[in-house]
This record gives sequence, structure tokens and C-alpha cells, in this order.
Amino acid sequence: MDGMMKERWTCYSCATPYTPPPSLPPSLPLSSSQVTLNEEEVKILCQRSREIFLSQPILIEVEAPVKICGDLHGQYYDLLRLFEYGGYPPESNYLFLG
Repeated sequence: MDGMMKERWTCYSCATPYTPPPSLPPSLPLSSSQVTLNEEEVKILCQRSREIFLSQPILIEVEAPVKICGDLHGQYYDLLRLFEYGGYPPESNYLFLG
């Protein structure tokens, strides 16, 4: 890590605490009020997200009822707020259009 940036990314939210799935790095905090990630953790999240996206079919069937959401433009606050109001998965079904 000598030449790597040691910058940390922080995201703030007022939503209820979120427990990350066990497949995520154990160093991730368990509270959504502040999430601080180092560069390696961001790379791991991106790599695992890519693997999940590529393993999914292009067309999927969703069970009703489903909440259809527009593009969040990567806004973590908005995602947590949607879950806060509409229910957290898997209790609520969502379809994101972007």
C-alpha cells in the first residue's frame, strides 16, 4: 500500500442502523449514521457488486407488490430514506430504474 492513496470516504445518514451482509469486509461499521471506507474496501465493494450484477439475468420476474423507484444517482441517503419509508428488503420488494 506504499503508493496507494489512503483517503477515506465518508457517508452520513440519519437512517436506522444497517447491518452489512457477512460477505462484506468485517471492518465496515454497523451503523448507517457514518460509513467510512478506505480505498481497498471501496474496491472490494465494487468488485463484489460487479460479480453480483453480472450473475443476474437481464430479465427478471418480480412478485407484487413492488415499489418502483427512479434513479438514485448514487445517493446513499436517498436509498436509506426509501427503505426507511417503504420497508427494508426482503420484507418489501423494490425495482430500481437506474
